[in-house]
Order: sequence, then C-alpha cells, then structure tokens
Amino acid sequence: MLPGALLEGITLIVFPLLSLIADQARRLEEAGLSCAVIRGGQSKEERRKLFDSAMKGEFTFILTNPEILQQEGLRKKLAGLPIAHAVIDEAHTVSEWGTTFRPSYLGVGKALRELGTRQVTSFTATAAPEAIADITAYVFNGEGAHLIRGNPDRPNISYRVVPSLSKMHDLAKLIDPQIGMQRPLIVFCGTRLTTERTAVELRLRLQDSRIRYYHAGLSKEERKEIEQWFFHSEDGVLLATTAYGMGIDKAGIRSVIHYHLSSSAEAYLQETGRAGRDTKPSQAVLLLGAEEASHQGKAAEDSGAVSDTRVSVRQGSRRKKVLLQVFTSGSVCRRKALLEMLEAEPEVCFGCDICDGNRQLFAEGEREIISLIRRHQLLHTINDATAILEGRFSLAVRRDKLYRFKGFGALSGWEQDDIRRALYSLVSAGVLQFARRGPWKQLLRTAGYPFTRRYRKPSSLLEFSGQSVPGDSYRE
Repeated sequence: MLPGALLEGITLIVFPLLSLIADQARRLEEAGLSCAVIRGGQSKEERRKLFDSAMKGEFTFILTNPEILQQEGLRKKLAGLPIAHAVIDEAHTVSEWGTTFRPSYLGVGKALRELGTRQVTSFTATAAPEAIADITAYVFNGEGAHLIRGNPDRPNISYRVVPSLSKMHDLAKLIDPQIGMQRPLIVFCGTRLTTERTAVELRLRLQDSRIRYYHAGLSKEERKEIEQWFFHSEDGVLLATTAYGMGIDKAGIRSVIHYHLSSSAEAYLQETGRAGRDTKPSQAVLLLGAEEASHQGKAAEDSGAVSDTRVSVRQGSRRKKVLLQVFTSGSVCRRKALLEMLEAEPEVCFGCDICDGNRQLFAEGEREIISLIRRHQLLHTINDATAILEGRFSLAVRRDKLYRFKGFGALSGWEQDDIRRALYSLVSAGVLQFARRGPWKQLLRTAGYPFTRRYRKPSSLLEFSGQSVPGDSYRE
C-alpha cells in the first residue's frame, strides 16, 4: 500500500483470486485509500464509469486478475491511464499455476510492458528457487530484477504432524470445542467436494452450527456472506479449498489444520501463514494418512524422464514428494526443513513436534487394531473386526459371540465408519492384508504372516472361546 499512497498516478495490482481482491479492497477502503476493481462480468456501462473516474484521478489503486490483462481492448484502455506502478501479488502463483491451469499468468509480464508501466514489482511471502526463476522469466522477461529477500519464518506458529487412520475421526477431535484446538480455525481440504462433505459431517457429529465451508464454486453472494461471517467470528471453523490460503487477512486465526497435503512448501507456508497474523502463538497441524503415503510411492515412480507435455506434472509431483519427506521424517526439525526448501536461513525453532519432543509415533487406534489382528490371524473379516473394536452388543455380535474376543470395545468411542476407514487405511498401507485364496479369502492378517495350509478358517458353527490360533506364537 505504501508506494501506491506516495506515488503520483495509479498503482495497478494483479491478484490471483477474487476473494483476495475483495479482501484487499476492504483493507484499502479501511485505510482511506480509493480503489477500483476490474473483473469479469462487469457491464460496458460499469467499465465506462470506472475508466472515466480513473482518468479524473479519483482512484489511487486498480485491482484486477491476470485474465483481464489478456483482453486487448482493456489493455488499450489501461494504457491510457497514468499507471505509475504495477504489482504482481502472490507472485509464486506465476510458477505454480501459470504452467498448469492459469496460463494467463505466463503473459502478465508482456501485458505490463505493453502498458508502458514505469515500475513493476512482484511480491510473495514464499518462493523457492524454481519460483524465483519462473517469475524472473515470465514477469521480468528474463532480465535481472532487483531481488529483496526476507526470512519467511513465522516464529509464533508451531508445526505438528498427526498420523491418521481415519481423518474424519481425528479432525472431529481436533476441532471439538471442548477438547480441540483453539479457534478461530481453518481446515484446508484438497477439493471442493471434500470441503463440503467434511463440513456437513462435522456439523452433524459435533452439533455445531459454527462450522461452515468456502470454495470458488459458491455464488458471489454466498462467498461474500461467508467471508464476512468468518472475518468477524471469534470461534468459527471454516473448511476451505487450499486456494483460500491467499484469500483472507484475518488477524486472530489461532489454528490451521491440513486435511490434505499442500502442493508444495510455498503453498503450505502460505496456508499455515493464515494463522497468527496478530503475532500471538498459533498452531499448524497436518493430518498424515494413507493417501499421502500412496502419493509418495507414485511420486517415486514418476521421478524418471517424462515427455515435455508432462514436465509441469512431474515438477509438481516432485515438489509434493519433497514436502511429504519433511513431514514423514522423524529427526529433522519441521521449521528448519521447510525454510531450507525456500533457501532461507533457519535460526532457532520456536516450536515443532520434533524439537519439542512430542512427536506422535502412532496413529490413534493403530495399536489396538494391529493387536486384534495379530492375536487372531485369518479369523476376521473387515465387518467382524469393526464390530469387535466398536464393542457394541448388537444382535450380530451376540449371535456370533464376537464379544469373547480380546480387544472387544478397544475403540468404543469411535464411529463405526471411522473404524472401518482405519482398517482399510492399514490395508492400503500394507500393514494388514486380505487373504486372497482358499477358505481364508477376505480374512485379515498382518503383513508377513505365514500363509500355510495348517491355518484354517474356523467353522461358522464353532464357538470360538478366544484361545490362541494354531501357530499363534509365530506372531512374536
């Protein structure tokens, strides 16, 4: 804001998101600075009035997005305005989005040169070396721009990883108003559908109307209403797509939870940076589940040579894999690893689960589930194991005498669907396996358990009294 307030002429600012434009327009107005917004969907009359006012010097700032700058007619009108300074905000999106779903970003530099702008600057809180190289190439035409770098560390944010077999179960605990994390709170999800479904389920589970969701698929009126609600809320929980990480400047957010892993270190730091903007202590938690483990394997497969058309996909996969390594490491300071990915100089860790010595080694429910299957190899289906762990005396449990198994009720506080998800997560991770043949088919065993003919499935008419399965000592 400061250069725009001091320079004679107009400052043109290019933002990646409409929500960010709305938020910045609000801040400018609160600071007593006049601004105009150029966006899609405006009528010819609206545009005419806007440019007439701009020519009269009624605006200090014009806010827009990269797609607008690609419209030749609008560029000609902008070229007629006294633009003294052009800004690319959240400039890391030039690299992350320009090569994938926002190609208009690659032409921003050329468009600004056509406007004859005297001064062009780019700003971002997070930029890895690859992003800086792309910004230099696409915004500054490969010429040596003057680079000013600060330390992107946010010392008031503490980082923690929660291994999870059922993210819904763990998330419900984390946002529970009685035992959960401090609010206001943002939960970042990877897709619009997940954002909506998760928010609805959490509202039902916790009977909490202060849980809402936000994504670009909502109408303009819905987005504006939710933005205003969350901005003024002191105890709200907002589930949002990851792009929303740049769309809010609320000072008092205390906690950020990632339901899905971010696309890169820059994106993760941008998103966690929504917390603690008032400099007070805040927390950032990542739920690390089976889908992240599967992505790590896929990223390793994709690390070889690929065709030119897949270069951006390979680069994105590599960035995500490197970020995942930060969170799966059990010895390296989270803060140090994140900052080094941005070639920043780490100083001292002000809080992470590694340095604080409180790293969570096992997912909740993991030991109880594995213990049950180890004791009773090749005896239980997913449904039986779920019923045993849940510990509810249903008709089926009484009929099959499942309550006699040791481990009955070990996860009695869990929802049935969460236990089922946890079992499938362990199967997906390769910790548990289904038998694939013979009378044991679809029965569970631990990985590496010997599969020989001497292990047989008990008859459905046989009352199992909980004694050891033949060969049970092998599990040791």
